[in-house]
Amino acid sequence: MQEARSRGIKIHIKALRRDQYNNPTIESEGDFGLFPEVPSMDYHLSFLNAFYDKSLMFHRYLSKHHLEYIQSYLVHFKNETDAKKREFWIQKIEAYLKKDNLMLFLFHHVNDHEFDPMIQDIQLDSFGYVDLRKLWIEH
Repeated sequence: MQEARSRGIKIHIKALRRDQYNNPTIESEGDFGLFPEVPSMDYHLSFLNAFYDKSLMFHRYLSKHHLEYIQSYLVHFKNETDAKKREFWIQKIEAYLKKDNLMLFLFHHVNDHEFDPMIQDIQLDSFGYVDLRKLWIEH
């Protein structure tokens, strides 16, 4: 807010709880939204899911035309068996979103963790937390 104010832009921030996302008047109450959508560990599956999960709020901000255009690329993405070729379709979709500023990609940090080598089978969930049910300690 301070950065915007220093440039003469007035911003009012309204934080939403998850249960408020489905309120149909939310998009009429603001000009843009920041959405903390966090993908799962499988990036390709998460990317695909984002465009099929209508509960994600950004769907309400994209026009039918834009969603249909993206869907035409997703058909190729879904049918591609090679991971590098799926990356090509992800880049095409992201370029389309960026070209007309349909979506602005912000920073999402990735945490690196170091664990004692005695701890075996460490698996992280989609939020980067250790799944304690799956690890064991070698003795």
